[in-house]
Amino acid sequence: MSSSVSSRPAIAADGEEAGRITAPIRWGQRRVATPSANSDLLPPMRWDQLEAVLTAMASTSDRALMVRHLLAGARRDADRLPVEETIRDILCIGAAAATGEPAVRPAA
Repeated sequence: MSSSVSSRPAIAADGEEAGRITAPIRWGQRRVATPSANSDLLPPMRWDQLEAVLTAMASTSDRALMVRHLLAGARRDADRLPVEETIRDILCIGAAAATGEPAVRPAA
């Protein structure tokens, strides 16, 4: 697994530069949580659990199919991308799935 991170600094809500993430997220693995780290960590989630959540958000069956394809690509690329990029991809997939407008297929 790649351990590269984005060259862009992360900015915290108060405008200060946030600490850097130096290890890739390993979905589905339990982390040993300390009291101070509990509020900073995302809960572990497997890719199939993420797919179930995102397909449930899909407004149409076409969008659910789109989610499956996009998430398969995000999963494939996750080893090569910084954590921030993988999270951004997942959030964009969720936004595309949840849009209220029907999916448009190009004319054949």
